[in-house]
Amino acid sequence: NIGVGVNMKIIRSNLSPIGAGQEKGSGQAWSFGVDLGMLYKHFLVKGLNFGINLSNLGPKIAYIDVDQADPQPTNLKVGFAYKLLDMEYNKITVTADFNKLLVRRYKDGTSDPFYKAIFTSWTDEPIKQEMKRVISHVGAEYWYSDLVALRVGYWYDEIGNVKPTTFGAGLKYSLYRFDFGYIAAGEGHPLSDTMRFSLTIGF
Repeated sequence: NIGVGVNMKIIRSNLSPIGAGQEKGSGQAWSFGVDLGMLYKHFLVKGLNFGINLSNLGPKIAYIDVDQADPQPTNLKVGFAYKLLDMEYNKITVTADFNKLLVRRYKDGTSDPFYKAIFTSWTDEPIKQEMKRVISHVGAEYWYSDLVALRVGYWYDEIGNVKPTTFGAGLKYSLYRFDFGYIAAGEGHPLSDTMRFSLTIGF
């Protein structure tokens, strides 16, 4: 019932060849990152899955000045999914996940390396303020006959003032799956009326 995964990636970023001062350089950066994940099925009770993920573990990215290198956005995600209904033609799953950015920056512009920031990023502010930085998502998905899906969710980010409702739908046929998502953020918000489409082909 337990699965683990590791993902490795090469990062190349082309920002700008022009520095903010007298620095000169290519403005290009190379780095690497690692993602770690674990999934525990039937966690505590049957039908409840638990997952944890640490993403973007790796060295800082420097474009021109190594002293001004930027940390990768190391992120901790903890999530749960519970099958509320699991019948032949009708299935309902409810989900929740919580995200915390694990980056520790100082007033002088420096930052801790990722292996240290995993711990120090929890202590740079009072715990109440740290918990406000946790971004939460809750949602529900309904499948009819493994053919048609309907989804609804809510996104809560107190610090960023992002609190939209999300809607989605999906179609599955043979090897193909089409998904659609819509973010109903408030008027004037950059995420307002965002639509996303995806096509998945399974083998």
